Amino acid sequence: MQDQLLKEANDYLELLRDGQTSDGEEIDRGTILDHYLMTIYALGLKLGSDQSERANAALSEFIERSSPVLQEFRYRIDEFLQRTGTVSTAFQGSEWIHVLERRSAIQFLIDFSQGTSFEPWAASLNTPELDDALMEIGDREGYLSADKIPDGIPASHWWWWYPNSPPDEPAQTSGATRPGSSSA
Repeated sequence: MQDQLLKEANDYLELLRDGQTSDGEEIDRGTILDHYLMTIYALGLKLGSDQSERANAALSEFIERSSPVLQEFRYRIDEFLQRTGTVSTAFQGSEWIHVLERRSAIQFLIDFSQGTSFEPWAASLNTPELDDALMEIGDREGYLSADKIPDGIPASHWWWWYPNSPPDEPAQTSGATRPGSSSA
């Protein structure tokens, strides 16, 4: 499944770079970047259960190959982050979960970028502002039951459990830290 997700993410990356389909039809790069980032989210969930050296090496190599395109469209990643943070104060259905998925997609991108040429750009994403918004809204919308939290979400993605604390996790797989806590 990881190989299929990497292929899917690579297809989105090529569309971003080219700005059109193979038959010359123009595409909306913002939408394609959204699909790319949500594929990164799916890869993050998958890697939550597959921490093999081969899996990590393939992902690092992919992010390194992605780096020039991601750097070129960094402003679109910022827009994705801003759209995630511009959330309603009342949610219906699975809207709250979708916001949490988007936040995790950003965190997985940051985590997967470690050691690649995209790392400085990923590290500069303004997640604290988004986290503040999630905490404010999470006081009302949070309290997800355990069955609503996808398998593979690391405990460091605290927003899934907010306003409660995430469960203890022996090995942190993400660099995210809950505001007000230290990353020891």
